[in-house]
Amino acid sequence: MSAYEQLAANYPDWHVTHASDDPGRWVASHVDVVELVTAATVERLLARMEIAELKRLKARWCREWAVWRSNGGSWMATARMAGVEPTLMCDSPAELEERMRRPGTWGQRSPALGRPL
Repeated sequence: MSAYEQLAANYPDWHVTHASDDPGRWVASHVDVVELVTAATVERLLARMEIAELKRLKARWCREWAVWRSNGGSWMATARMAGVEPTLMCDSPAELEERMRRPGTWGQRSPALGRPL
């Protein structure tokens, strides 16, 4: 998947555009992130957005979930509350945030594409 496709698929709440003062520069913004994320290439923008998104998720969910990235690139969260699925593992930050909003109960397997129930 190209960096463009990853931006579109994994960061639906981010606004990505070219900088008005420098058309060769990329800029990304999010309503919950104070600083703009900028880069000279889409690939670098994606890397910087991953860092900004991780910080945003940590700040937003710090009371309910511990959020991190695995060495393999998965988006992870461990519950800080009882009675819910203890650890979430997702391919994108958008998917992880959706699951943190509506976690399953302990022992529940979430249906996923290609995963039998």
